[in-house]
Amino acid sequence: MRRHRIIAPGTIAALVLLGFAGTAQADSGSGSHRAPVVDIQDRCDPVTFDAAIAPGTCVRDGGTTFDEFFAEFLDKRSVGHWRFHPDDLTIRSGQPLTAVNQGGEVHTFTEVPEFGPGCVPMLNQPGDVPPDFCTNGTFGDTAVPPDGSRTVAGLSRGTHDFQCLVHPWMHTVVTVR
Repeated sequence: MRRHRIIAPGTIAALVLLGFAGTAQADSGSGSHRAPVVDIQDRCDPVTFDAAIAPGTCVRDGGTTFDEFFAEFLDKRSVGHWRFHPDDLTIRSGQPLTAVNQGGEVHTFTEVPEFGPGCVPMLNQPGDVPPDFCTNGTFGDTAVPPDGSRTVAGLSRGTHDFQCLVHPWMHTVVTVR
């Protein structure tokens, strides 16, 4: 019989908080006015993720078991199928950007001052301390549920870093020209 790792109650609370953070509206734009898209991707297996974390953690069958996810994470400190695509993107000033969750888990699409730890301590690098916004709840409006999206508008010229606060290796750089 295969056993799954137990996740700390604080981790479960963070994941549940993200799950109840609300749904984002889908982008309905078309043609030349459509926002550039960042795809949020994962390949979770609902049976094993729900058993290891909590029911409803994964809602789409991507085929990667929780044990496979965790083994790759322990080996590489990231998981290849959990990613933002593209890794970097250039948009025009005034152009909105839409992140679309094509995976089975809730993720965040959060602008951060720099890439670093997320809000789930066990998924950070050893010794990393989660940022303050993890405990004060200000990241909740950046949650993107499966099949949901989040549109970001009004980005200033320059470079902007976006990261998933659950899986901190998921990130993209957006350059506004």
